[in-house]
Amino acid sequence: MLRGADIVLRCLRAEGADLVFGYPGGAIMPLYDALEGSGVRHILTRHEQGAVFAAEGYARITGEVGVAIATSGPGATNLVTGIADAKMDSVPLVCLTGQVRTPLIGTDAFQETDVFGLTLSLTKWSRLVRTLEEIPAVIAEAFYWARSGRPGPVVIDLPVDLLKAKMEFRGPVEFRPQPRPSQNNAEPVFADTAITLLQNAKKPVALVGAGAKLSGAIDQLRQLLDHLQIPTFATVHGLGAVEQRAPYYLGMVGMHGTRAANMALDETDLLLVFGARLDDRVTGDPIRFAPNARIVHFEIDPAQLDRVRPCELPVVGDLAKTIPAFHSVLNRAALPDWSTWRAVACGAERAEPDPRGLAQPTKRFLDELFSRLPANTRCGQRSVTVFPLRADSSLQVVLGRWVLLSRPPSACNWRSLTLVFFAFRAMAASR
Repeated sequence: MLRGADIVLRCLRAEGADLVFGYPGGAIMPLYDALEGSGVRHILTRHEQGAVFAAEGYARITGEVGVAIATSGPGATNLVTGIADAKMDSVPLVCLTGQVRTPLIGTDAFQETDVFGLTLSLTKWSRLVRTLEEIPAVIAEAFYWARSGRPGPVVIDLPVDLLKAKMEFRGPVEFRPQPRPSQNNAEPVFADTAITLLQNAKKPVALVGAGAKLSGAIDQLRQLLDHLQIPTFATVHGLGAVEQRAPYYLGMVGMHGTRAANMALDETDLLLVFGARLDDRVTGDPIRFAPNARIVHFEIDPAQLDRVRPCELPVVGDLAKTIPAFHSVLNRAALPDWSTWRAVACGAERAEPDPRGLAQPTKRFLDELFSRLPANTRCGQRSVTVFPLRADSSLQVVLGRWVLLSRPPSACNWRSLTLVFFAFRAMAASR
């Protein structure tokens, strides 16, 4: 006979979760009592939000499912921000929350919160456990949904009386979902359509998102891009999926992206999207987003399609399968020569490099700014440097007669410098 808490921990071990993060409380205390000798290592945080973000970080780094533990009521509600973050960023996460005794659910008992309802819109799947017998099946299903398809968070709400109760444990179970009809894109038809669009395109580009990394398809994607040799850029979560030194790579796109990437996106007539949700930080004004482009969207989550505007060819499926299927057909096709377009999109004129090759305006501004300081100016971590105004500066009036800097040049706060620049420029204009 095993207690419910012991069964939970054995099921966690069966799913490969031997490291969890949490903060204890009354309703989850039986699970903490069972940790000793369970083989599950627990990292104690100082707050439940710290636990959920630690579990999320663990999942991001290892690719495994992160596990966070909290008690009922305020403990569970403190997980919400991390759960929402995991949902937006497709991070596999299982949150175990304590709950009041089963007979007290719905009676506004001490530290009772409807965790199931509270997190319903933020999770891929959630369950309030009602019987001791269903614990193994619930945990197996939770880990399946956290890992499968587009990864994300799940929540299991565990009443404290079930954690204390005992039953005969026959071992962990395996969740087997109902078989689904095969997607139409599993057939090579989508590849033929995509190739036709490529053959008719004059200025194709590729946009890479986090899905390329989550699917484990980085190698396949790089092989495809090496074959296509079209200008390519990435979202912030897609950074690293494309070899940074590739001659066709333009860096990050969107609000905080490079000039070259955004110009190429504005001019393209065919946009290949690989695992990106196209949020507002990438698209900006949807009406102006890739205004002349037809879109081929490779995506595992159908809910992400047509969010900004309809795509000509949705390719729904795991990128680890759809990219190789597309590439195998592409190898037999004749493609246009896009070298002229690539030379323009990836040319030095659009990168705006200075004589030393720096392409970021912020770096150039800071270099110019600090090059005009007196030779004896000293900036250091935690030190304060005072320097007078250089009246002969070609930046007009860049700083006031006395300006305090508490950080070295490479780490100066860009927003603060901008405010100082325009404030004292206005002062100079008023003289």
